[in-house]
Amino acid sequence: AVSTSEWSLDEGYPLVRRAQRLSFVASSLMPGAPQQQILELESVAGRLRFLKDVFNRHEGALRSLVALQEIESEGSASGFDDADSRDGNRK
Repeated sequence: AVSTSEWSLDEGYPLVRRAQRLSFVASSLMPGAPQQQILELESVAGRLRFLKDVFNRHEGALRSLVALQEIESEGSASGFDDADSRDGNRK
């Protein structure tokens, strides 16, 4: 068997095999990914496209969370807390 470090650094390792390994490793590391659906896809390219879409959705969700945290921290820095912002009152 070839260790991960050997095939990842070997320029002669077939790109198709490398992509196949990537598609299975990425799917196994992704929380909440529908594993069975991914495994049933017939092609490596199909698995990678599907995983790219899942990663993009995760990225969008993370960006939204970061934006909300930034908004909340800006609100705290401006002297408003949650109760004040609902009432329209300033501290």
